Amino acid sequence: MTPATNVAGAPPSAMRDFVSLTKPRIISLLLVTTIAPMFVAGRPGWPLVLAVFVAGYLMAGGANAVNMYLDRDIDDVMARTRLRPIPSGRMTPIAVLAFGVALATASTYLLGRFVNVLTRRSRSADSISTSGSTRAGSSDRRRRTS
Repeated sequence: MTPATNVAGAPPSAMRDFVSLTKPRIISLLLVTTIAPMFVAGRPGWPLVLAVFVAGYLMAGGANAVNMYLDRDIDDVMARTRLRPIPSGRMTPIAVLAFGVALATASTYLLGRFVNVLTRRSRSADSISTSGSTRAGSSDRRRRTS
């Protein structure tokens, strides 16, 4: 496998890179644990479920993209992460950071407009703390063991 191909062997594309920054497989688990309790607690309307689904994906995806920006220096030296968009050179670090911030900003608006302000505030704080804690935790451990 060469740097010009991704894990599946298909040629890279900008859209595929943007989607990969959000880590959709991980987010799908998060969304199940977010939306299922809405139905356990009552009968939410479909517009509310859709707003939570979209905003939740955007917020988690934005945090994942910011995390890839923060971990760009170690992603290049790890075999598992070497083909990610930044270390492979397919995307610039500033583009990844801007994408992550844009997703989180869009999510913050959607949550405040279509869900409620409390949810918006808690998701925004969680996104900030998740990106920061990842950098301070696992990334630093990996640096010390290298």
